[in-house]
Amino acid sequence: MPIDDLKSIKGMRLGQDVSLAPLTTLGVGGPARIMLWPTTLYALEEATRWLHREGLDFKVIGRGSNLLIDDQGVEVVMSLSHLDQFHLEDGPDSCHRMLTA
Repeated sequence: MPIDDLKSIKGMRLGQDVSLAPLTTLGVGGPARIMLWPTTLYALEEATRWLHREGLDFKVIGRGSNLLIDDQGVEVVMSLSHLDQFHLEDGPDSCHRMLTA
């Protein structure tokens, strides 16, 4: 599976064969073949589009509490832990996005 498109998304951290156990409060679970950490809404949107276009299922996690991951691992995980807060404001002419990480 070519992932160069994901690597080129501005604001995206990407890892391969990432152990998920250290990312959970219980400390258990297998690896993610592809691990995504979007740091901007743009990166989140682009990665989601790419994954849907490629027909790939993915799991979304937050900070890892109350999370059990199969020891066999998973194909693709997108962590929202680098998106601490975002706020969308709709205006008459535009949508203003603010993101703090």
